Amino acid sequence: MARRHLPPKIADKKKSGFGVPVDRWVDGDFKTRLRELLLGSDLPLQNYFRRETYEPVVTAFCENTPHPAISRGGLYERVIMLLSLALALRRC
Repeated sequence: MARRHLPPKIADKKKSGFGVPVDRWVDGDFKTRLRELLLGSDLPLQNYFRRETYEPVVTAFCENTPHPAISRGGLYERVIMLLSLALALRRC
């Protein structure tokens, strides 16, 4: 279908992904709330995971610093998964 509307150079090009600018989308208020939800005391998340396991991930994400073993995209994925789980556990 693309070949009908685009030049061959473009239509035959292999698909590629693109980055999501999460750092531009989230602000300081979001990161403050994220820390409260994931790193506060007496949270249900701590019943399932050791805080020392996920705290460096949350900290690296919130402070825009690199994590030694996880890419920036990997940080986004892990933080969103942790946030989703934390919010779900709050409803239980």
